[in-house]
Amino acid sequence: MIYKFVELCVSRSMHNMISAAATTSHVFFDRSIVDNVSGLKRLPPGAPPDLLKALETFRYSRKVFIAPPWPELFRNDRERLHSYADALAEYDALLTAYEGLGYELLLLPKTSIRERVDFILQELGL
Repeated sequence: MIYKFVELCVSRSMHNMISAAATTSHVFFDRSIVDNVSGLKRLPPGAPPDLLKALETFRYSRKVFIAPPWPELFRNDRERLHSYADALAEYDALLTAYEGLGYELLLLPKTSIRERVDFILQELGL
């Protein structure tokens, strides 16, 4: 069941990337194919070959902005059931996944939203 869900998420991400490629605007994605497939890699029997191929075919910009889990912001609720330790483990797996695919990770600073936006715009030369 989880594999089908991930396949649907990846399919939607591919659609969004194709749609974004048709615009001249800057587009930011909150989650990615890398995030989806990274989770499957940690489960037996791992990610199927077609999803691994999607990681190579559907590439994001080289620079990827990433925010670590921040204890000050982390809260459990009805939708976020995993623990802070789970969030840290997922973050570590994502670092490994993105770096393994050749992305340059840029850590978002622990500052105000406005300062983070400024950081992103500056890094992109906008």
